[in-house]
Parts: sequence; structure tokens; C-alpha cells
Amino acid sequence: FLCQVPAGELVDRVGGKRAVVVGLAVTATSIAAAGFATPYLHILVCAFVSGVGQSPFHPGNYALLDAAGDAASEGKQFSVHSFGGFIGFAAAPVLTTGIAALADWRTALVVVGAVGLAYAGVLAVALAPVHRRALRAVDAGGTSADGMDGRSPFASVRLLTRPLVAGMFAFFLLVTFADTGVQTYTTAFAVQHLGLSTVIGNTALTALLGVTAVTVLLGGWLADRYDAFTIIVVGLSWTALVLGASVAFDLGPAAFVAVWAVAGAGFGISLPARDRITRSEEHTSELQSHSY
Repeated sequence: FLCQVPAGELVDRVGGKRAVVVGLAVTATSIAAAGFATPYLHILVCAFVSGVGQSPFHPGNYALLDAAGDAASEGKQFSVHSFGGFIGFAAAPVLTTGIAALADWRTALVVVGAVGLAYAGVLAVALAPVHRRALRAVDAGGTSADGMDGRSPFASVRLLTRPLVAGMFAFFLLVTFADTGVQTYTTAFAVQHLGLSTVIGNTALTALLGVTAVTVLLGGWLADRYDAFTIIVVGLSWTALVLGASVAFDLGPAAFVAVWAVAGAGFGISLPARDRITRSEEHTSELQSHSY
């Protein structure tokens, strides 16, 4: 959270590729290092460093997508990006617990970190510097399309004085609270409140994230054709209602996994529309007409 604004400023100066590659390498190294931790303090330090490394991911990824893509298929571009992310989220509980069961949790962290470090090397070699080329094309004065000096320190902070940007900040904050809460506490909810096993809790979370990954592709197609706000409201309302209603029932293992999977559909459909309204200039007048 604290590093997002500095990371965005960094991306606008060195390019999305460099920021993402270095960030991924830092994150992967810190995760692998956590596998060698002894006191809990070492794990906290590794988690802190991992957070610093993750901060350029969204500013860098979206900058690269914007530089390489076109407006007509913007929704589908964002959907493929989110698809990859949620496949990773869905695989993580199964993969890490599987490795830990075969070896131990230290081995799981070292393996995951090593894979991430290797992929950072692949990106460094294979990814074209499309965003850096776009930055070079900008006038040395650095005046952005909205009239603000994009090269001045922390210009993005001043953007929060605009109602539109402040409203989007609040929206993303609430959605992230909900998303992180579900990912963090699903397993604990299954164990402590439903009397189910940790395996069932992880399976339900994987089901939710897996369905989210699949339906996000449908969401990209919808975002390129229909009103983004309607898609967001319908999708998030669906997920909230399904998860909220499920709390009132004493769910068995199969029902718990099924309900969490159904809830993931609404969230996945909403994601490309959510990303598009923050990136597409054609939605600017529409955004300004909405109240936050």
C-alpha cells in the first residue's frame, strides 16, 4: 500500500518492464529467503521486502498493456491479464500445501521463490520495452493528457484531489478489502465455523479463484460491448449475495465448495469492467457523470 505511489512514479520514469522485472526478482528472492527463516521476525522482514517487490506489478503491468494494446479490445486484454493472475491465486493453495505435504513448508517457499526468480529472468530477456518506447515519445516537458505535469514528484498524489480519482480510490479500496478478506479467511471460516477440514477450506478457495479466472474471460468480452458500471454492479452484487446468504446455512463439504465456486463467477465477470473504467479515455465523461 505505502509503496504503490512511489512505484507508479518509478514506472513512469524507467518503464514498466524494468520495474516489473526487478519487483518480481525482489519478491521471489524474499519468498525463497523466508524458507530459511528461523525466528518469526525473519519471516516478517521477508514479508515486508516481498511487499516492496510487489508494489510495481499493477502500475507496470497496466502501463505495458496500455502501450502494447488497442482501445477496441481493451476489456479482453485486461481479462487475459486477470486470468493469469487468478490462475496463480487458485493454484497457490494446492501447490504450496502439496509441496509442503511431500517435503515441508520451507521447501515449498524455496521452490515457489525459485520459480518466480526464474520467470523474472524470462521476462528480462523476452519482454519488449514497449512502455519505455512510449515514454521516449513523450515531449521532454512531460505534460500529460489531463494537463498535469506527469514528471513532477508525486503528481499522482495530487490526482486524489479530483472527485473522480478519489472515488475510484475508495472503490478499489473496498473491493480489495473484500477480496483479501475472502482469500485470507475462507479456510479459517470453514474450520472454525463450519467444522470442516483445512483441505476443504483450501479447496473451496481454489474453486472460487478458479471460477473467477474462467469467468474473467467472459467479463472481458462483456466489457468491450456493454456498460462497465452495470457489469460491475451486477457482478459484485452476485458475489456478495451468494457469500452473504451462505453464512445462514450449515453447509457440508460439497455444498461449501460449490457455493464458493458460484460466488467466484460474479467477481470474475466484474474485473475487466473495473479495470477498463480506470484506463479507457472514452469512459471519462461517463465516469464524471456518476456520483461517488
